[in-house]
Amino acid sequence: PSFVPFQKYEAVFWLVPHSAKNARTPSRVVWSAGPMFPTIQVDATRDKRFCGSFAYYGPMLVQAEIYFQGATEPELAYVYARLPSDRDYIKAK
Repeated sequence: PSFVPFQKYEAVFWLVPHSAKNARTPSRVVWSAGPMFPTIQVDATRDKRFCGSFAYYGPMLVQAEIYFQGATEPELAYVYARLPSDRDYIKAK
């Protein structure tokens, strides 16, 4: 649930590093979800997970622009934040 007024849910997202020897480590990630949301920029010195969150009311698509040192263009990744269903919650008996 979200504590932001007029929003119902909160999506928290982060990057999970690969353990491969040749895996690159990002230097910065820019999270965005369209004009109704702020842009969140996280650099490696602030958070090694590049964590961010958005409060939302309906389903949304979150974009991650992942910047690597030495690269001229960012890599893009997407996360879909759906509406939770009743099966997502543990119900007390």
